Amino acid sequence: MIALGSYLVDKYSTIDIIEVVSNHQFSLSKKEGKWEMITNFGRQKAEEAVIHATKD
Repeated sequence: MIALGSYLVDKYSTIDIIEVVSNHQFSLSKKEGKWEMITNFGRQKAEEAVIHATKD
């Protein structure tokens, strides 16, 4: 499933934003008019480990 959620960063604290990013595979952020992708590497590594473990 692909879903899109938008958050107004000036309405949330830094901790709230970090929590949102940490709970998703990746997040998009617009900075100075340019979109940037922020990847949750910890989650990605955990998902890869599960996939690898279930293939054996």
